[in-house]
Amino acid sequence: MSSPLSPKERTWIWVIAIAAFVARIALAFRAEILVATRPYTEDSFYIFTCARQLAMGHGFSVDGIHPTNGIQPLITVLYAPFFWFSDDRWLAIRWTLALNGIIVAVGAVVLARFVASLRRLPASDRISDSAPVIASAIWALSTSCLAQNTNGLETGLTLVLILVCLLFHHAIRTESGGWKVIGFGALLGVLVLSRVDSVLLVVVLAVSDLVRIKGKGIKQITAYCLVAFLVSLPWWAYNVLVFHSLMPTSGQMESLIRPLGANLHWLSGALIDDLSIVYDHYAPSWSRPVTGFVLCALIASWLWILRRPSISKWIVAHYDLRPLLPLAWFGAVLMVYYVCFFGAPYMLDRYMTSVRILAIII
Repeated sequence: MSSPLSPKERTWIWVIAIAAFVARIALAFRAEILVATRPYTEDSFYIFTCARQLAMGHGFSVDGIHPTNGIQPLITVLYAPFFWFSDDRWLAIRWTLALNGIIVAVGAVVLARFVASLRRLPASDRISDSAPVIASAIWALSTSCLAQNTNGLETGLTLVLILVCLLFHHAIRTESGGWKVIGFGALLGVLVLSRVDSVLLVVVLAVSDLVRIKGKGIKQITAYCLVAFLVSLPWWAYNVLVFHSLMPTSGQMESLIRPLGANLHWLSGALIDDLSIVYDHYAPSWSRPVTGFVLCALIASWLWILRRPSISKWIVAHYDLRPLLPLAWFGAVLMVYYVCFFGAPYMLDRYMTSVRILAIII
């Protein structure tokens, strides 16, 4: 797959990626009491504990005795080697910042490539030439994105894999082949292992492809869905055999109570962060009326900007935004699911980060 980026763009994006990596490495040299604070969260230390138990040969467990599935498997497996190589827990945690630095740096490159792939023609003016670089810089260097892509959880890894899958999906739409379809399915399976609710993106991609090709390529769609299932099958089997349910125990618990009002309030706060792109207020510290007013103002601002003839015509002339539709639908499905069927409003800012990526690209 040839690069859609110009040499000048590639140079700037590599500078951004290296700066992002160095910034995460710098965080590792703080005192222990500071390493235990932001951008890492308390949930990340639960994953670190499970990764340490996995490194010790106890499987997915928080205490080495009782098994757990209340984690996302891929990031836990990636963290485990740090705890295997070092008996010093704090040193291992410092090394996880290096891994997160690599993830964010890779994300900066992938996001830039994806934005560039949406161009109808090679960069022809200053704005078009800057778009991939600006998107990459926001993702890699803004403090608001740092709070999500370097929180010690699976969020950053999942977002990068989503972008890789969308980039690959965009490529096979124009040039498909047997091995490419299998590779795409394998990528989707790895994405599901990074965060299990990404299975909804697999469904969205399959449905969008069925609609686009009007049922003619059902073998290709079946193939990548089947490969994605086979790649993620060990995790599903572990859940069913040990816990007798596909849904993790934490998800089952959080589905018992569905506080619609609180969910809508936290969702509004998350969307304010995502649509403002560079703002991060961490938790809904505003009252519900103020939160609702700010969100409506942000949505109105977006609509006013995008509906201006000069802007909308320029976007249509320079970019093909159709590959963004699966990401938009995925965000909408997540909103409905986590607001109507889930009871963990304090996690909505993390669950909705795909909307932030969509906003950054647009």
